[in-house]
Amino acid sequence: MAAAQVTMELEQWHHDGEPPERLVDLCEARTRAHHMALSLRDLKSIPYTVLPELGTPDNAILFAVLRLSVLVYNNMVLFPLPAQSGIDTTLAEMLRSNIVGAIRNFLGIFVAYPELMLWMSMLGGISDSKDSHRIWYREKFEEARRQLDLRSWLQIEQHLSSFLWCGIVLNKEGVKFWLDV
Repeated sequence: MAAAQVTMELEQWHHDGEPPERLVDLCEARTRAHHMALSLRDLKSIPYTVLPELGTPDNAILFAVLRLSVLVYNNMVLFPLPAQSGIDTTLAEMLRSNIVGAIRNFLGIFVAYPELMLWMSMLGGISDSKDSHRIWYREKFEEARRQLDLRSWLQIEQHLSSFLWCGIVLNKEGVKFWLDV
């Protein structure tokens, strides 16, 4: 929720053309949102029985891919590190690996949640500066796009915006990714 709030404030600032009354508040909110995302625990190191609040193993799989997707988003929008750091490629690879694991362990996951696959494959595809797995992300994106019967960027952006999406930062690369598909 914190990342969504900061995203809305960033987009409002861009729309209005004037910084928020207290820019320092926006910076502090961004830092808190990023800290919260980094504090989400990696489920690989936690036995499922320790986190029964996740409900089912399927929910744990969803949590893992969502956690990484949020970290990818944060690196592109809220707290970007330079491409030279390699974190974008590392996160894109981790996300791909977790999506592959999710597909293997929960076969219908992205049939049940095509919007989620659309969003995650877009984030992974545009975040990897080395394009290590761009073709794989394109294929997954295209599968989800076809399943949702999306034919225009406006329709795609509408679905992406139902998750974390900051158009002023991500739309340019998102359109390029979509046109490459």
